[in-house]
Amino acid sequence: MTQNLLSQTERKKEVYRLRLLGWQHKAIADKLGVHENTIINDFREIKEELKRNPPDYTLIQQQVIDGLMEIIRRANEDLDNESVRINVKPQLYGVIANAWRGIREIIPPAPPAAPQKIEISFLNPNAPLCTKCGKKHDGICTTISNTVQST
Repeated sequence: MTQNLLSQTERKKEVYRLRLLGWQHKAIADKLGVHENTIINDFREIKEELKRNPPDYTLIQQQVIDGLMEIIRRANEDLDNESVRINVKPQLYGVIANAWRGIREIIPPAPPAAPQKIEISFLNPNAPLCTKCGKKHDGICTTISNTVQST
């Protein structure tokens, strides 16, 4: 059991870290040598502070992406090492694939493309004006007004 020598700020950091690791309030209280209600109050204050000042997720995302890119770099180095390649080549490819999958999950998807209007008609300058599409063409109006996503 750690003696109650931590400052309030240090204790809250430790409470937050241990809660993220899945520790229960009672176990944290026992480890830090304080009453369980102190831990409950600290955690409540931490949650309120996070609501008032949410973390910068873009910085966190970039740090995670940088870490995954480092994993990919090291795995590729191991693939180039002939003595390692024979034994663990399939596992290294799996590590690389999982790292790329993680990166794809972190990076927000691109916004959808603006819809395009596709018109199909046979224009004829001598034809009567169509009441459906407002253009001059022969026969039945074949203008399609549905929108589709461009690729």
